[in-house]
Amino acid sequence: IRPGDVVSTFYDPMIAKVVVHGPDRHTAISRLQDTLANLNIVGVSTNTAFVRSLLKSEKFLSGTMNANYVDQNHKQFLPKGAPVEQVCAMVAAKMIIDSGDSTWSAVGGWPMSLSMVTINDQIVSVRLRDNQLFVNDTTVDFKLISVSDNMITVQVGNQLVKGSVTSASKDAHMVFIDGIKYAVYKAEPVKRTSTGQPAKEMTIKSHMPSRIMSVSVKVGDRVSVGTKLLVTEAMKMEHVVKSHVEGVVERVHCRPGQTVSSGALLVELR
Repeated sequence: IRPGDVVSTFYDPMIAKVVVHGPDRHTAISRLQDTLANLNIVGVSTNTAFVRSLLKSEKFLSGTMNANYVDQNHKQFLPKGAPVEQVCAMVAAKMIIDSGDSTWSAVGGWPMSLSMVTINDQIVSVRLRDNQLFVNDTTVDFKLISVSDNMITVQVGNQLVKGSVTSASKDAHMVFIDGIKYAVYKAEPVKRTSTGQPAKEMTIKSHMPSRIMSVSVKVGDRVSVGTKLLVTEAMKMEHVVKSHVEGVVERVHCRPGQTVSSGALLVELR
């Protein structure tokens, strides 16, 4: 692919791959591990973390794995994910680095706009007081250790954490730790009812690019939890989309045969 190319929903899922070589297996694996450790890709999802975990397995290192090895053992290679404290410490370290100083004094504190952030769909409260970072009201002791080739090393508690941060703006950051990408951005205010309780989400959106196979409801229909709303086709599989709340169909935004993108609004309830 090249800059400007359009990757449609009909594109092959694999749009790029990393290939390394060396005089022997050990060298090639080592080079691939180093390459993936410094590979930061935003905008699309990748299997970088999965592959990095697989490269450490004894079967792979010894070359004794067979064609069924990944299918039979894939769960053990799924990324565990870093604690939100480490992710926030990485963003804080990036702010210090961008300020040109080595302390919080030049940063001016954690931005008020990021006092509530969303980290991969998890809402987290973050604040700075007396040069200490608080994540969900828990004190996070961290220290910027070093910066080398865009790789940041911080100490969080008694653990050293390495990663990198790409900042789109002061309110949007992409953090990479062990090949896993964490989107950190300003959290939207939680919608609440007149009684102060969190309001239920009354929209149904597409979770991935797909084609609408059938629609089972129309405007005015009453639905309950588990009611079948529509059927989509994605990755050569059919997916039944069900309602997660009780309500009445207010609008249907799709029709059979239509191709929709990830995040597209499909049905509105009230």
